[in-house]
Amino acid sequence: MKILNAFLILAIFRIAFTITIAAKVDADCKVKTGLGQALTGHSFSSFTVKDFQDCYQECKANEPKCRSMNYNGDHKRCELNNATETSHPQDLKEVPMSVYFESRHRGK
Repeated sequence: MKILNAFLILAIFRIAFTITIAAKVDADCKVKTGLGQALTGHSFSSFTVKDFQDCYQECKANEPKCRSMNYNGDHKRCELNNATETSHPQDLKEVPMSVYFESRHRGK
C-alpha cells in the first residue's frame, strides 16, 4: 500500500509539474514531447537557471540559433539546442524530470 501511495504521489507531482511548465509557455514555443525526455548531443549552451521561465527567455533571446531547449526541473538546468527532434528523432532520450520544447521559429 505504501508503494502504491508513493507511486500516486509521484504521478500527481509529474502531472502538476507538466501543467505548470506548459502554462508558462506562450505562443512562440510548444511542448513537442512531454516530461521525461530531452534532445541530446545538440546543445550549444548549458547553464543553471532560477526556473523554467529563465530558460525559455534565453531560448527566445537566442533565436533563430535556439531551435529547441531542454529544461531539467530537478537540477534547474537549461540546455539550448541548435537542432530539433524533428530533424534528429534518434537523439530524443529519456531524461528524468526533463521537458523538451521546440521553438515555433525553428525552421524546417
